[in-house]
Amino acid sequence: MHRSMTATNKSLFERLAENMSDLVALHAPDGRYSWVSPSAERILGYSPEELIGTDPYELFHPDDAESIRNQTHQPAVSGDGNILIRYRIRRADGEYIWFETLTQPIANDKGDVVELHTTSRDVTEQQRIEDALAESEALYRVAMESLEEGIVVHDSEGRIIAHNPQAADILGLNEDEL
Repeated sequence: MHRSMTATNKSLFERLAENMSDLVALHAPDGRYSWVSPSAERILGYSPEELIGTDPYELFHPDDAESIRNQTHQPAVSGDGNILIRYRIRRADGEYIWFETLTQPIANDKGDVVELHTTSRDVTEQQRIEDALAESEALYRVAMESLEEGIVVHDSEGRIIAHNPQAADILGLNEDEL
């Protein structure tokens, strides 16, 4: 019975690993991949075997590598966990996609960090939407502030939710009063 339970668990874990929607990896303290979920092929275009032993810093966008090292890698190696960061990573086809990665240190019995566990998700579409929203917001602000007329926007309950500086001037109120 113990053997069948072990075989069942192995089968369960293999099915879980093969069907993950996120990329899950284990890293040596220096950052090199020591295990990579099969989802790497679908998400990044690399087989797990291609990534094991490699340094993920070779895949990070050059503008993001330092912040990954300072905000995630170094703190995790020091034992900090639940570190979430967003950055760009290069796929096998050369395209950069946006990743959001949660990093957890794995410590031995003495408390020394011996591995890092990461769970990464492709958030490229979410980043695109956020960038478009930020651009739209900036255009809205420029338009509002460039008008000579005073503009006051109310919500359905009559509360002021936006106004331009000219509205405050026309009404003789400061920004906080408005």
